[in-house]
Amino acid sequence: MFSFFRNRREPQPAPPPATNLSDSWLLANGPSPAPSPQRRPHSSLSGPRRLTSLVSALNDDCPWTATVTPHEMIEWLRSECDEVKEEVCAMEAIKDVSTVPPPVLTYSLNSLTSELGDVLFDAHMLASVTCKAFGIPQDAPFDAACSKVEARTGYMAQWGSGKGGTAGAGEEGDEEHEVPGETVEGGASAFPGPVTRAGAEAFWRSAKVRERSVDA
Repeated sequence: MFSFFRNRREPQPAPPPATNLSDSWLLANGPSPAPSPQRRPHSSLSGPRRLTSLVSALNDDCPWTATVTPHEMIEWLRSECDEVKEEVCAMEAIKDVSTVPPPVLTYSLNSLTSELGDVLFDAHMLASVTCKAFGIPQDAPFDAACSKVEARTGYMAQWGSGKGGTAGAGEEGDEEHEVPGETVEGGASAFPGPVTRAGAEAFWRSAKVRERSVDA
């Protein structure tokens, strides 16, 4: 079970009597509205779309979710991250998978998968609850995350020049990518080395250093 639900408060007071057909449906069937023709039913979704739909419905229609604060979600997310760490350490302790009985290995993998799901749910719910609390559009954190990563990884062909090369080897016309709150150099000219794991990690570290220097 998620910390989100393990720590729920007392049930909310009963809703007032129905005053129209729509209210009658909600009282009889629960808080989730019937799917409209324009929106795919939740049951037909999977993966990220299913989680997004679930969090959106909870945020819109669950009376208990309406009482949750960003600070509570932060604590629950931290707790779930600790549980994922425990599961990862347990998996890493297995030196030879062939020595582990298949049922035990399956259980361990399922347990890790479940904890990862808890983290995804709590992180998504944290973003949703915080956006609602401060009037931020629900899609804004997703776009901000993508914009920042895209700006820092101009060596990726999917959204950048695709030419890591060496520092200063960018294409003409490469421009800085602006993201909320800061301006980060983008394109191949911002990447300090060949496109290798070590080079990419060095790039991320330098980006964080620039970010800290701006904040200071």
